[in-house]
Amino acid sequence: MAREDVEEWADGYFIGELDFHKRKTFSSPSYYKNGKMFAFAYEDGLGIKLPHEKATELITTNPGVYSPFNPGGKTPMKNWVII
Repeated sequence: MAREDVEEWADGYFIGELDFHKRKTFSSPSYYKNGKMFAFAYEDGLGIKLPHEKATELITTNPGVYSPFNPGGKTPMKNWVII
């Protein structure tokens, strides 16, 4: 579950002027463009889908800001980072 303030921030940023849509995916508020999910609010952070190389770079160079998304402590999802 996402913290309420994280979801409110994401709603304010993604919904409205930008043509993004919101729906629940795996019980988390998720954001879509042209039918593809690109972000989701999760616990204390925001998950963002990036090219694998960019995700790896961000996690490596800024570990205090970006971390791999590994739901349930399982294998990290390679294209997703949590901010």
